Amino acid sequence: MDFFRFSRNAWGQTTLEGVSFDLFWAFLGAAVAFVVAHAVFAAIKARGKAKT
Repeated sequence: MDFFRFSRNAWGQTTLEGVSFDLFWAFLGAAVAFVVAHAVFAAIKARGKAKT
């Protein structure tokens, strides 16, 4: 499985064409985990401020 796709341009230099979509689900899972963790942290922090 190639994570990155490369090609050569007209001058023979290697250029990056794109990233494999096999990694899409890993990045999507990491993004969802970050959003959930941030929401939990914000809720805990807000509850702590409300008590004081």
